[in-house]
Amino acid sequence: MACLRALIKSIQEGHEPAYAECAEKFGAEIAKSRLQYKLVNLELPENRHFVKDYQLFTKSLVLVRFDKGRQAEYKGPRAPANSRGGA
Repeated sequence: MACLRALIKSIQEGHEPAYAECAEKFGAEIAKSRLQYKLVNLELPENRHFVKDYQLFTKSLVLVRFDKGRQAEYKGPRAPANSRGGA
């Protein structure tokens, strides 16, 4: 949890996220594909849908849970705690 808080803080402060630090702490989950870390450039046309999908307005951390390959829920800057995100 401390790693996640550090990641959120670094994003809020405009710093590059501390991926190496998180990878070190969550290496097993990453290796098992239970956790993925992705930086997304919202200025690229193919990524602009994320702004609408997750109601983004600034640098943000979005947590997405998948079930059987489909998005089940997400938590982001404006998402309610039990939001069923996506279309």
